Amino acid sequence: MAFSLRAHWKKRFDRWMAERIPPRRKVTLDRRIIYILPTSNGFMFITACGLVFIAAINYAVSLAFGLAFLMVSIFILATLYSFNNLNRLNLTGQFSPSVFCGEEACFKVLLSRSAKRKHEALELNFPDSNITHVDLVDQDQEKVNVFSHAAHRGYFKAPLLRVTTYSPFGLCRAWSLVDLDLHCLVYPRP
Repeated sequence: MAFSLRAHWKKRFDRWMAERIPPRRKVTLDRRIIYILPTSNGFMFITACGLVFIAAINYAVSLAFGLAFLMVSIFILATLYSFNNLNRLNLTGQFSPSVFCGEEACFKVLLSRSAKRKHEALELNFPDSNITHVDLVDQDQEKVNVFSHAAHRGYFKAPLLRVTTYSPFGLCRAWSLVDLDLHCLVYPRP
């Protein structure tokens, strides 16, 4: 029962996201399509900050108040920097070669940045596939390969591409889902 309920909600969520995200060949990430949530380490950090603050109130220790406020500021800055790591990142879908049924389809994505920005520790992947890691620090653009399993022959449209970062401290996870209108032809297995 729980498995079918989870599959039902996942299907509804995927349908909602497909309606919300139109397919485009080139996407620039901005504040409307970047999502941020704390990681499990971030929740532990928030809990530790709350405990330090409660101890500071209980024992009236000014140094503990200072530590609690410093921890809150570090968390807020980590949230802002993780957002800024994805903000204004340009993704462009490229031509994808044909594959045989049962192989991994290789989709090419061109990442580019402006001269003033740096994007570190980026992870690109499709659902249920391997993660591709990339940094845009030294070069202005880089072409990366993102893989997805081609299970059926015919015209294969790639699922939504997830771009994720945990930078700088791993306290927050910033991600975005994009549809770059990537597709390839899957031949029958020889």
